[in-house]
Amino acid sequence: MPDIISQIDTFCPPGSTITLLSPQRLAVRPKLEHATFHYIEGEPTEASDLRHVDVGRFDAIVCLQPGKGSDADDSKMLVSLLSLERAAQQAALEQMRSGRAPTSQLAAQGLPRIVGEVHSPSMVELLTSRWPGIKSDFMLPSELSSGILVQFALQPELRAVYSELLKAEGREILIADAAIYADTAAGEQLSFADLSMRARARGEIAIGIYRNGEKAPELNPRKNGRLTLQEGDRLVVIGEAF
Repeated sequence: MPDIISQIDTFCPPGSTITLLSPQRLAVRPKLEHATFHYIEGEPTEASDLRHVDVGRFDAIVCLQPGKGSDADDSKMLVSLLSLERAAQQAALEQMRSGRAPTSQLAAQGLPRIVGEVHSPSMVELLTSRWPGIKSDFMLPSELSSGILVQFALQPELRAVYSELLKAEGREILIADAAIYADTAAGEQLSFADLSMRARARGEIAIGIYRNGEKAPELNPRKNGRLTLQEGDRLVVIGEAF
């Protein structure tokens, strides 16, 4: 956990706050450069404990599984999200009874972005069906790690590439506004090869396009096909975030 918190701090703007809600304190308190760290003793599955955290004020909530990944851990994730929703509803009700307008982000706009580990793909389907409008990134660590291991076995030289991409101080995979690379207001037409050259001039490598409104990016599109970029479109690149 200290390593994860330190990684988050690397990408946080100055003045950010990282709050840890857990039944146990950290054995080693992380040294942070950008964010302020707060610890709150509590159980993530208890709505009464979550109400004391005021979860509606957070930009994102990271839910990590306590075990090695199991159906029981997935069930605990589901209970935690239900408790988040209940805590927001109770906070909004109390505010209305006191004559104040609900200010909880959870109650007014839905859950904040949820990032979590999930063991079973069926649990991902359940979570997204229960909260269809939720902003979420549920990852399957077992699939991610197994895929990387297979690639290492087939191409050992990829280890250096993944090490560079996955460490905090290395290169990152970014989604950048297409307006940085093209005149999107005028609907400029150009090829992906042209976009790649403009990205290269910025010290980046273009690997795909994320169209506005699409659920998934198009990776490695045809180099010579003509593209019309519009406002809201984005480019997927490998580069430096900061």
